[in-house]
Amino acid sequence: MNPNFLQNKRFVDALSRMLEEYASSLPLDITEPHLLWEHLKHKIKQLARSFGRRHASWRSQQLRRLQSKRNRILCTFKQSGALNPLLEVVERQIGSLQNEIVRNNILRAGKHWWEHGETSAGYLKRTINTRAASRHIPSLKDTPESECTSDANEIQTIAKRFYKQLYSCEPISSENLDKMLTHISTQDRLPSEASVALMTPFSIG
Repeated sequence: MNPNFLQNKRFVDALSRMLEEYASSLPLDITEPHLLWEHLKHKIKQLARSFGRRHASWRSQQLRRLQSKRNRILCTFKQSGALNPLLEVVERQIGSLQNEIVRNNILRAGKHWWEHGETSAGYLKRTINTRAASRHIPSLKDTPESECTSDANEIQTIAKRFYKQLYSCEPISSENLDKMLTHISTQDRLPSEASVALMTPFSIG
């Protein structure tokens, strides 16, 4: 059963009526407690499915109606000061219905993952292939004009050269740095003795 239904008053009322009717007319052919419990769960599941189908249809109709209403408001009150207050009400209602759809999709995704996630053969195969592909470089080019090489030593040399250039140090602009420092208020600046301590070389033993 969708736990989000428990926040819906209409479903809670329908569930209460069903439970009262069930309690007042227990099936005589079922005497074992665990069988009664299974039978009750089946009844609740039937109710939840029926309510879910009707509610999904109602929600779709409501969304279409509210979106049409929103479009009419935009056309009618485009130049009016009443536009924003009217839109706020309709968009809040649309947002509430859309949030409900999102919560249901989250539940479905979680249920699917729980049932088919890490135990799924397809998922395991895709994971293994993805990890293998991310760890293996079949070939590299030194420059856009050069030919691809699949030699492991050459690939390693090209990769080292690339990352060395990628992360090479560049001198900072003293002028821009001074401009940035002028925006730091006096009370937020460190005293000179603290700045000296911060600049002192250190080593990790």
